[in-house]
Amino acid sequence: MAVSSAAAQNQFPILLVQKDGIAEAVCQEIAAIRPSKLYIIGLEGAISQAAESQAAEITGLAAENIVRIGGADSFATSLAIAKYFNLGSQTMCLATGNNFQDALAGSVYAAKYKAPIILTDSNLPAQTADFVESRKPAETIIFGGEAVVGKDIEQQIKQLLKQ
Repeated sequence: MAVSSAAAQNQFPILLVQKDGIAEAVCQEIAAIRPSKLYIIGLEGAISQAAESQAAEITGLAAENIVRIGGADSFATSLAIAKYFNLGSQTMCLATGNNFQDALAGSVYAAKYKAPIILTDSNLPAQTADFVESRKPAETIIFGGEAVVGKDIEQQIKQLLKQ
């Protein structure tokens, strides 16, 4: 879900694959699209080298045109996406990384405002706090109620931004 904003802004399709390979229907779609660049979202724990090799074979792309963006977990991956696509200068969106519904519902909003969707856990990860502090977005939108992104996280964000 964290890549949905960048994908929408750039009009990139998001195709879902299994960790160890690409389904035939997805292979056909990739071949039909004939991308000039391919982004793999997630490190090898999420999408294996075998799946990456399969994508390279389907597209015929050189290694420099296949870009893997990821982090140690989904929270770090959401930050890596925001940094790679340089998202979040004015608006930042925050959603739980423990399920996808709120991030999915908010993805259109995030795309409209060229905002990253930063994923959080029940506590704000240190790397996320560093990102917020370094970017100082003018607006932070939290997707979901306090049951999924707690009041403590909202207070931490406000403190980091001195609001």
